[in-house]
This record gives sequence, structure tokens and C-alpha cells, in this order.
Amino acid sequence: MYVKFAAAIICIALCSLNVVAAVKRTPIRTTLEGSTRTTVEMMPSPNSGVHWMSAVIFLAGFACFLGWGISDYNNAIEETDEVSDNLPNPGNQQLHVGVSDTDIQPSLMPPVSPTPSMRLNSEFSAKNVVQFSPRSSVSGLGRVHTG
Repeated sequence: MYVKFAAAIICIALCSLNVVAAVKRTPIRTTLEGSTRTTVEMMPSPNSGVHWMSAVIFLAGFACFLGWGISDYNNAIEETDEVSDNLPNPGNQQLHVGVSDTDIQPSLMPPVSPTPSMRLNSEFSAKNVVQFSPRSSVSGLGRVHTG
């Protein structure tokens, strides 16, 4: 997966270099017709067509490698989700360090059923939704009155 992202970065860098080479103008010392004095003319690169074609090819390579890498990344995330869903969940243990009971109060309300206007992923389940009621008081913080 990371190799594909690295290849995408290399492709976009090569695309950028080819675009720079295609638009670059080269100063050439020449004489104009009917004159004996030399002058400097800015001439386009003789291979600008090749550079533009290479830039388009590298841009297509960037898009392909980026899409391929994102696809692998999404597949890896789905696999880790499936593995974590299959692991036993012993009593939904949580670690409470320095948190008082008044700071977080889970609500015993049932999960809200989705309406047709909500677009939810078919793999999303309501078992992952936790609703919290508002805090009754915040310890250690008081309102500052200025006046």
C-alpha cells in the first residue's frame, strides 16, 4: 500500500518536472534579418511536445497509483474492522482514570432509528452508538463575571 503511495508521489513529481521542461524557454543568441547586430531571442524548447506527452502519462500514472493505494488502504481498514468484530468482548470493559461519575453519564435511551433521509453505510450498526446526557456540573470550572 505504501509503495503505491510512494509511486504516486514520484509520478506527480515527474509530471511537474515535465510541465516545467515543456514551458521553459531557452535564450538563443541570433541575428535578425537585415541586421548585423546580435540579439537574444527566447525560443521554446524543441522537445516540448514530448514533455507534454510525458506529463500526461505521469499524471495518469499518479491517478492510477493513488486510486490503487486508496483501495488497498480501504480494504486493510475493512479487514481490521472484521477482525475486531470477531474478537470476544468481555463485558465491555472501560478504563476510568481520573474521571468522576458526574463528568460522563451514559444515557439509557434506545438508539435513534435512522430516517430515510439519513444515508447510513449498510455495515454501520447501532451497537456502536453511545448517547451521553449533558453534564450536570463541571468541577473546578466556575463562571468568570466581569463588571
